[in-house]
Amino acid sequence: MSIKSLDHDFSPYTPVEAVPQIVQETRDLFRANQKDLHTDSKRFLQQRLNKLRDLYYAINDHEDEIIAALKSDFNRSPAETLMMEVGFLKAEILYIIDNLHKWVRPKSNKDMPLLYKSASCSTTYAPLGSVLVIAPFNFPLLLSVSPLVGAIAAGNTVVLKPSELTPHFADVLINIIDRAFGSGAQALVRVVHGGIPETTAVLDQKFDKILYTGNPIVAKIVSRKAAEHLTPVILELGGKSPAIITENNTVADLKVIARRICWAKFSNSGQICVTVDYVAIHKSLHKEFVDILTQVLAEEFFPNLTAEDETFTHMIHDRGFDRLVKTITSSSGDVVFGGKRFEKESRFIEPTVIDNVDFNDSTMVEENFGPVLPIIEYDDLPTIVDKIVASHDEPLASYIFSQKNADVQYIMANLRSGGTVVNDTVLHVGLYTAPFGGVGGSGHGSYHGYRSFVAFSHERTTMRHGLWADALWGSRYPKNSGNVWQRKLFDATLVWKPWFGRTGNVSGMSWLYYIFGGLMGLFSTIYYAYKGKTTSKKLRI
Repeated sequence: MSIKSLDHDFSPYTPVEAVPQIVQETRDLFRANQKDLHTDSKRFLQQRLNKLRDLYYAINDHEDEIIAALKSDFNRSPAETLMMEVGFLKAEILYIIDNLHKWVRPKSNKDMPLLYKSASCSTTYAPLGSVLVIAPFNFPLLLSVSPLVGAIAAGNTVVLKPSELTPHFADVLINIIDRAFGSGAQALVRVVHGGIPETTAVLDQKFDKILYTGNPIVAKIVSRKAAEHLTPVILELGGKSPAIITENNTVADLKVIARRICWAKFSNSGQICVTVDYVAIHKSLHKEFVDILTQVLAEEFFPNLTAEDETFTHMIHDRGFDRLVKTITSSSGDVVFGGKRFEKESRFIEPTVIDNVDFNDSTMVEENFGPVLPIIEYDDLPTIVDKIVASHDEPLASYIFSQKNADVQYIMANLRSGGTVVNDTVLHVGLYTAPFGGVGGSGHGSYHGYRSFVAFSHERTTMRHGLWADALWGSRYPKNSGNVWQRKLFDATLVWKPWFGRTGNVSGMSWLYYIFGGLMGLFSTIYYAYKGKTTSKKLRI
């Protein structure tokens, strides 16, 4: 593949004083669209589908530039960019385009008490308004555009704040957005480019929803700013995601396990919010695993790795480089692979494995977010799970390598995490048909595919009730509040009777109870409705 040259000046930052106007224009455009399209749902849907199509082809036509930009920003390998960003993103866009016509349909609420059968009820999905997406550097295409796609699919306008730490890519992204959505006041998506001042300015504005991906420190700032406008927020953070290897694996299993952990840990140089942060392995497999892991790294992954190697990503900035070098050199564990080559000019840190660490080690203080893998030995599964829970907030992911379902269930019941993968790593993030999100310290809210559409929609309950139904609902009026027959009608058709006693275990309702209760409610409705009609003149309903 030929990679196009990116020799040009970077796009200027958005003037801080222009940010309020940009945001207001997105809000005005949303309202104008609602007025224009509210009576034509087919045209509104078609507008969204067409814009998603335009975005798909804009990404497709800029693949070379995307690859070259990320290579320039932090030596990202083309293979990683194509698979982990471009491939997953294009697949998700196509999935949403294929299914959006089904998602936008009102969903009928058929599970209603008998009294409510006089009405119809449905849930409609209305766009929220203007949405802010703040994206990080580590996957700047996927984590910018994936939530944006969901917001556009739901009918919103979007302000996108890409990371300033990948300036080459930011230039390409701005071109992609302009190609797909146009520019100026009539563009559904506007980009605010810049650093802290520009981000602060955009957070001062009112939005209808914010999605932030990044670290907990900034997440708290985003949450405080959002709270000033009562704006809901989706937070996708990170944490120390463990890989727990239980004793019921065989030595033959360890090579596959080692490969899968190495791929997760050292792809993107470990700068992945859901990567394996450390390994906790049972003592019976510890030595064999370390031997196999180092062999896999030396022979399969990095046999002749140098700082100039195009297959290995570098650290994004000097601050991250210095932090991780200090973490590695301060460790009290045993370096069994790497740990020697640190090249400040290119921000290259070689893949490093540190064995025999404990929870007080420098590698276990915070999320490593780089190419270092600590290994902890444990004796007892409940004890190591308790230590993991006590040492850190809930991680964004947990990885369980076990051939015993009871161990898997124990870990999942006692270790909360945003997502869990059994016998593999990271793959769940690319599954756009499933929700992706954190819990506790790793964030809240979820998106991807259908969940993105729902996340950026307001689920509006819509009920339609005929004017004829006061024979059934007459007891709500003050003049009829003491009427016996209408009280009985209310009780028979709305208020359930318990099918369980005051003690003992509660079980599900028997199907016979459903049938009996339904028939009694139906007969009661007919009887009391008829009786109500015969006395309606007297009651003046």
